[in-house]
Amino acid sequence: MDITVNKKKDQFLQVLHETQLSRIFEFRMTDDDVVFRSIQPMKESVPSQILFRLDKSIYNDCMVTFGALDNKKKRTKVLELMNQLNSYNRVCKYCISENDDLYFTYTYVAEPDNFDPKLFLTLGTQLYKDFVENQYQKFEAIL
Repeated sequence: MDITVNKKKDQFLQVLHETQLSRIFEFRMTDDDVVFRSIQPMKESVPSQILFRLDKSIYNDCMVTFGALDNKKKRTKVLELMNQLNSYNRVCKYCISENDDLYFTYTYVAEPDNFDPKLFLTLGTQLYKDFVENQYQKFEAIL
């Protein structure tokens, strides 16, 4: 594994331990990156998947998958909502995957020597919290 990736991984693991979130994340390493993954319930029995991806570049990504588009007839309405949210939100972007998974992403940009794992995690947890409390219900109304 790349030395930069390993350093970021260790820093992120330390912050997860400090915030007592290490028990909800598992991680996978390759030669090029490390991915931290957690499955969390948003509402009652609605699961979401949270992924934090670190590599040697300046880009550190978080992706939250929160559902799937089961009814193709609702695609237009979901895309309209995503476009509306994307137009005023400059931090995270909402998308539909090729497999019709619904997700949002955000990228934390930092030179490897300036990587702040606490900030990266805080951004992720705050965006997730805002989504669950304020945005998910808009999707739920359509789906």
